Amino acid sequence: MSNTTVTIPATSFRRIPLLPKSDPADTKSESIRRYIAICNVNDLPTNLPKETNPRDVNTKTQVARAIKSSFLNNDNFHVLNRGIVISAKRVSHDDKTSEMTIDFGDQNADGAQKEIYGIVDGGHTYAIIKENRSELSEDKERYVSLEIFTGIEDSIVDFAEARNTSVAVDEKSLAELQNKFPYIKQVWEKQNYEKQIPLALRQNAEGLDVREVIALMTAFDVSTYSKEDTSKQPIICYSGKESCLKAYLKDYDEHYEGKTLEMSRYTKLAAILPDILMLTDYIKAKFGDLWNNGDASKKGRIGTKVDLREIKYHFLPKLSGMNYDLENERWTWLPILAAHRVLVEIPENGPARFIRDPFKFFDAHGNELVQTVRFYRDRERMSANDIGKGRSVWEMLMQKALIKAFITNKAA
Repeated sequence: MSNTTVTIPATSFRRIPLLPKSDPADTKSESIRRYIAICNVNDLPTNLPKETNPRDVNTKTQVARAIKSSFLNNDNFHVLNRGIVISAKRVSHDDKTSEMTIDFGDQNADGAQKEIYGIVDGGHTYAIIKENRSELSEDKERYVSLEIFTGIEDSIVDFAEARNTSVAVDEKSLAELQNKFPYIKQVWEKQNYEKQIPLALRQNAEGLDVREVIALMTAFDVSTYSKEDTSKQPIICYSGKESCLKAYLKDYDEHYEGKTLEMSRYTKLAAILPDILMLTDYIKAKFGDLWNNGDASKKGRIGTKVDLREIKYHFLPKLSGMNYDLENERWTWLPILAAHRVLVEIPENGPARFIRDPFKFFDAHGNELVQTVRFYRDRERMSANDIGKGRSVWEMLMQKALIKAFITNKAA
């Protein structure tokens, strides 16, 4: 095992005494240590671990631009800026050389040390310093404060949440710190999706937001949204991806505490997640032609024809011909996608499965489903948002899909 350590000159280094324990039975606080160091920005290494920070860095935000402006223009940057907060395994200081050594544990191990030791808060400050310190003239010195804690391994998630308060940390980022998306990540790894599109698990991360993935899974949750009771529809997957995330985390926590996680609703749905993602692309790819349905007039048409290479279809290996980009037209395709829930079964003690090929089902009945949505827009004069949130639309699509599935079953 080889630990990651960095040695940094410190203009000032202090160990901050902790307050006496309020609870004599508290043994955890005895191991917590806090240190404050002031360092020249040019002495900061470029490889400080960042996995413990719940947010990915986005230096294009208004807050990041303000940090950059302060860094380049204010000699008291180390006073005005909150600095960088670090969780470390050990910290030592050499009084003779004025150098401190920070031990970040084994960052290459299979364990969770890289999720415990590293930058907890101040990732944007660190990134901006690295990107812009070369712009400082030789006569300008900039310093930054490092606040280093040791012994907080057992409370790293609470610590990260409490420290990241300037811009609220979103719930998915904290959930990822607690590794609450294992089965979704397994799908991404098994299907090698990372090459097509990364899975965005943390705030500001690029890629497909994990909340979008959970919303698509929610559309097929027959345990919550019964196929037989069409009055209850997963409109939540259109109107509130954050609400879908909360439902996912509630389901996770209920099964993590003393139950078998493999039997949670979303864990079962992960078995058909590749099909759900491909079906999403499949419906979006064919939607425009079905909507226009030979209508040569411009009135009522939808979509703008674009070159296939410009369309963000992530999960279908091949698409041919000209298609319509419906990336921002969720109200059109999402209720239709959810109607394919009629083809899903979730056994009590097994993974979810499609009882019939959903792609063939859409090929056979997609035109009628698409034209139903168009009817509500053109004849009922419903707005896009009204359709997306309209229970009557979702119910009608589900009823039509149920009838088609029943007729097909009877014929079989």
